[in-house]
Amino acid sequence: MAGKISQLKTYFSLMGEPWLSAGDAGKLAQMVKDLEYLDVRATCKKEPIRWGMLVDMLRLKDLTNPVELCEAVMMLLCYRAALRSGELTSGLTAADIWWDDDGKGFRVLLLRTKTHRRGAAISVHIREDRLCEFCCVRLMRKYFRESKLFQHPLRYLFPSIGRYLDVTRHCSYSMFVNIIKRGAIALGLDPRRYAGHSLRAGIATDMFASGMMTPAQIMKFGRWASMEACMVYFRETSEVTELISHVIRKMS
Repeated sequence: MAGKISQLKTYFSLMGEPWLSAGDAGKLAQMVKDLEYLDVRATCKKEPIRWGMLVDMLRLKDLTNPVELCEAVMMLLCYRAALRSGELTSGLTAADIWWDDDGKGFRVLLLRTKTHRRGAAISVHIREDRLCEFCCVRLMRKYFRESKLFQHPLRYLFPSIGRYLDVTRHCSYSMFVNIIKRGAIALGLDPRRYAGHSLRAGIATDMFASGMMTPAQIMKFGRWASMEACMVYFRETSEVTELISHVIRKMS
């Protein structure tokens, strides 16, 4: 929608016709923003990749293969840090991972985000998950060692992915979406139901479903500016269905 409005503005300028007043332009911009956040029709939403599903995908990866290790780290980091796919594929370098002094955690530095354009950079802090089959910190550490990223901090964190890793370019959004869809196919699922934001939607849904975090805490971790924006990523389905069935049984 924003692109269409930009085209209209250009058209009016070329025709020498007046565009909207500053006040009306501001109202239109706010309306577009609201629609981007609030248009949550089921047909517009992709399915979430929740923790259990992600684990199933990761179990199919050969972590001794550099390409598959890179893909696994990308998927796990995207979920664990609630990253937007654009953040993950923005050209992060190894230097954008700030390791804790004890080596048991790191911060991922986000220079460019959807809502954070100016001022100091923000980061997401991740610590080791105990007794976890796929710990993001441990897998990232393995990836750094085997890709020699500790020695080369200016290399792209996630290189272009093909049959081999091309360290001269960074992984693109379309490449990452392809990783997600291939993961869905490997599990016998319809790849059309999943996209780059499925992992961010997955951890949002898991955080809500856990009942262990307040909405404010979820918003802070996922860097959502409003509850409306946060709820766009909430894909609760099965738990709600089971809960309603439980309530009905109790009332019978």
